[in-house]
Amino acid sequence: MRKNWTYFILISLLLSTHVVSASPLNLSKNLVFHESFDNLSSIARNNGNIISDTSINASASFVPGIEGNAVSFDCISFNSIGSCVKESYVTYSLVNKSQGIIEFWFKPKDNFFSDCKFPSTGLFQGCGFFDLGKLSGQNPNSMGIFWNRNLDKVVFEIRENDTVMTQSFSNQTLNSTDWHHVVVVWQCNSENDFMQLFLDGVPGNYMDFNEYWNDGFCTFKPNVSEIWIGRNFYYGSSFAFIDEFKVYEIVKQLEVVNVTNTSELRIRKWGTTAVPGRTLEYFITVENIGNATLSDILVFEALEPWFTYVSAIPDPVNVTNFSIFWSNVTLAPGEFKSISYKVQLDSNIPLGATVRGQVCVIPIPPPLPPPLPIPDPTLPSIDQCDENLNTCLLSIPIKCIEECLASPIDCNICYTQEAANCNLEWLLCLEGTEIPPIPPTTQPPTCDQHEDPVRRPLDPNEKGVVANKFIQPDQLLVYPIHFENIGNVEALDIFITDTLDEDINTSTIEILTPNGNFDSETRTIKWELRGINLQPNETGTALFSVKPLRGLPSGTEIRNNATIQFEIFEPIITNETLNIIDDIEPQCTLNPLPSITKRQNFTISWYGADAIGEIEFFRIFVSSDGGNFTSFIATNTNMTFSGEQGKSYGFFCNAQDSAGNHEIQDVTEASTKVTFNSDINADCKVDITDLATIGMCFAQPPEGLCAPADLNSDGVINILDLATVGINFEKSC
Repeated sequence: MRKNWTYFILISLLLSTHVVSASPLNLSKNLVFHESFDNLSSIARNNGNIISDTSINASASFVPGIEGNAVSFDCISFNSIGSCVKESYVTYSLVNKSQGIIEFWFKPKDNFFSDCKFPSTGLFQGCGFFDLGKLSGQNPNSMGIFWNRNLDKVVFEIRENDTVMTQSFSNQTLNSTDWHHVVVVWQCNSENDFMQLFLDGVPGNYMDFNEYWNDGFCTFKPNVSEIWIGRNFYYGSSFAFIDEFKVYEIVKQLEVVNVTNTSELRIRKWGTTAVPGRTLEYFITVENIGNATLSDILVFEALEPWFTYVSAIPDPVNVTNFSIFWSNVTLAPGEFKSISYKVQLDSNIPLGATVRGQVCVIPIPPPLPPPLPIPDPTLPSIDQCDENLNTCLLSIPIKCIEECLASPIDCNICYTQEAANCNLEWLLCLEGTEIPPIPPTTQPPTCDQHEDPVRRPLDPNEKGVVANKFIQPDQLLVYPIHFENIGNVEALDIFITDTLDEDINTSTIEILTPNGNFDSETRTIKWELRGINLQPNETGTALFSVKPLRGLPSGTEIRNNATIQFEIFEPIITNETLNIIDDIEPQCTLNPLPSITKRQNFTISWYGADAIGEIEFFRIFVSSDGGNFTSFIATNTNMTFSGEQGKSYGFFCNAQDSAGNHEIQDVTEASTKVTFNSDINADCKVDITDLATIGMCFAQPPEGLCAPADLNSDGVINILDLATVGINFEKSC
């Protein structure tokens, strides 16, 4: 299980800005080495070995880790340096790596705090996690990460020689045998030389090499070809489990924000074919893809007027004519929850109409003041509370109209916030109390929706996948296999068979519907639903979840279908689902702007490209007069921007695709200056040249060279145009 943390860092090298702790990082393009420690085969792929004493250990111990397995490192004896450890070494080279990022997870064993010793003397001094160049005073250009027992802190050390070293200490001490996350960053031979350690997302002391090294700058440049993981030359074995060791190149990131104890939610929805009068079934998957446990999650499904609620699994906390609420959902890191519900589609809905429903999840907002008693001592009836709730929910589109016109994300936030308000007011209405409005949440909701055109009746037996078409390499795939008895007698037995794609990791299979069995040789899941006695027009679903194999390249297609057999009759082959691996960032490019414009309201436009997936939205950044950038969301490719006279504006854009990949760039792509209307020759200043133009064209029609001089567009150059130049005379942009 993961520790309740999701701490990654983004590195900012903007001017003199140094490292800041931030939200979860996707640095796949900057990853230069990754050891997963899943098994001996995964280690061998990196040309690595597990070493016991001085020989290769062919039977290393593995335990469940952060992702897949983690490797176990133990000390065997204390006779001499290097002979008391079981360590992994890899042939990945850090030669001449004067800057970089190292990340890994470790979990202290029960004997960690008692058996960590200097390997040569047996003194109780610490445990080693990482070594480069045999860290010691005798070895310049050496680097190490270790736990120092005397300090009770994790330490990142770089040595120049036997007397000069720099260290970054963790801000907190170790007090548990839980999983801990370590990230270290160093940069040498540049204007801003520094090093820093992060433990569980908390930054340690920031070390400026320019202040501490003899030469006034960092000269660290390793010249060895092996790194040790799980031990340190000076501090010995780690006495810990270690997982997910990664090395990155330093990246440049514009927006860096302090975030701690955060979790990320991924929500996906899929529904059966929309046919008038049919009972439709929708499936929702809520997945915690962060490293922190999330409690008290609110799941809100908005029902359109042509749907009538039938049932749900699990039971919702509340159902109205227009919404379904599930609350108190708790998800540990890596855990997911499946929710399904059935609704009746109005038989009078026209063919071709689009039916949809948006589902959002959000943690319950912050604690509120105590409820206030309602002055009237008479408690409202349950019917009155329900009526109030429906009225409240129906008012949401009106309340949120400005947000929904602004952007889809603002719309989602407003809908979810208002729906949470309505739900809370309903609960308190039943108790005879009322409460002040919920304060705005600082964490935006995560939402998804399923759209489907209303169609004529088709074979109701179908296969779905609760995921977007384009997915991340680690995407959870929940597959519903939907079946319906369209005959006129009951179906006593139903048999379902599903053969998995070769790119599915069969070790991740979870059979969510009872009575299913997996045959590893045939890669087949089977359900034998004997005695189910499915009545005419009744439906059922078999569910299972899987994940793709690790390391699949972008563009890999994962296909799946199933067969459904009613008793002895001919099997029905369902439709085929398709998912495509996509971890490639999309791109957004702004079209050029004129260097100077006289229009306060001018058009900016952009275009996007995605090598594999499909762009979901653009984020447009704008800066005024060289100030900080602000951003807004757009789903189209142009807009009218309202500027101010005399100001300069810079723009750039980023794209995000439907798989969740987002572009990282901060280079101004287009810029313009908004000059004054009275700047006739558009040289960004109102001066004698503009007055001369008015004089030359005075009383003339605005034609040819005189066209720009008609400043008020009244069809003639006159005293009004002269006055406009006079008002702005000697102004510049």
